[in-house]
Amino acid sequence: MKNEELLNIAKKHGTPSFLFDIQALLSRIKAMKDILDNKYELCFAMKANPFLTTYMSKNIEKIEVCSPGELQICIKLNILASQIIYSGVVKGYDDIVLALKYGVKTFTAESLSQLELINKCTLDLDIKICILLRLSAGSQFGMSKKDIIKAINILYKYKNIKFSGLHYYAGTQRKKIDLQLKDLNLLLDLKNEITSIIKMDEFIIEYAPGLSVNMFEDDDFSDTLKPLSILKTKLDELNLDRVKMRIELGRFMVQYCGYYLANILDVKNTGECDYCLLDGGINHVNYYGSIMGMKIPIMRHISINSNAYKQEKDYCICGALCTSGDVLVRRKQLDNPQIGDLIVFENIGAYSVTEGIYLFLSRALPKVLLLDNKNILVARDFKEIFELNF
Repeated sequence: MKNEELLNIAKKHGTPSFLFDIQALLSRIKAMKDILDNKYELCFAMKANPFLTTYMSKNIEKIEVCSPGELQICIKLNILASQIIYSGVVKGYDDIVLALKYGVKTFTAESLSQLELINKCTLDLDIKICILLRLSAGSQFGMSKKDIIKAINILYKYKNIKFSGLHYYAGTQRKKIDLQLKDLNLLLDLKNEITSIIKMDEFIIEYAPGLSVNMFEDDDFSDTLKPLSILKTKLDELNLDRVKMRIELGRFMVQYCGYYLANILDVKNTGECDYCLLDGGINHVNYYGSIMGMKIPIMRHISINSNAYKQEKDYCICGALCTSGDVLVRRKQLDNPQIGDLIVFENIGAYSVTEGIYLFLSRALPKVLLLDNKNILVARDFKEIFELNF
């Protein structure tokens, strides 16, 4: 987007605000689907940015829901129940029942006890569903291979459950294709072991490879889709007979469509350093890997005074929180920043909008804006978070 567009949006709608460019998002999704050539399904992990769920549901096959709150969002947005994969580590009875009543037909099972609970819910409502057993990658998510095989051997107990495949999440920001190949071979070996016990016409593997995205000044932005192209090539080389491969992604889909707009509230020198203080901070901006502002994200300084004299020097860019930890960028060269100027952080379409420490110091939640065909939609206005019930 052009500086003038961003400045006009900031003036009209205020800051701090998140702005998500829907056309940029949809262009990326189309490019991803072109790479996959209709061979593999896409699933959006909506925790990356729930504000984009409606648009994603209209352009990809599945939506992964990981919490009761996300399920409520899908219900409110009228997302098709057939698109929802209801995941999450500790689904409760009421949560499962609500999903079943809404019409959700595919769940992940994270443990044997969760499988039992899901089974009880299906029996209580007399509803048949499909289950993806989630294999652990060494974290608290999913179950061991031993427990998966145990579940397969007792599937006859679960009258309303059909086993349809495996779910696997190995991490995020994984740059080495060797790790993903190791994952895929592990999953295919387990698939072969399972299908030697039970016969299946089609075996679903929902695989979250954690493809990496670029965010910082030293990163290579020449081809941000390259990790998917490499993965697709490797998938084509594997023996996927009777396997439906579903690629689950979040950050990789939405990272590049987002902007964060913040105004400079103060500029000063403390004797040790020059500072720019913004009306937003680390409660809103949370780039993965940006520890205490040491990495520099792609960002712009947009001056409101075109006649201001030019003087470039390094500034420490901080937020409005009363904590020494509120450092967005430790050192960044700016050209004579002034109070009222706009700072724009780019490539912030994933997680920051939900992952920030929003309750800290009781600052209002930032506005969330969607740019759709030159129309600005207010997905959420500024919202105060301090409430007392007495």
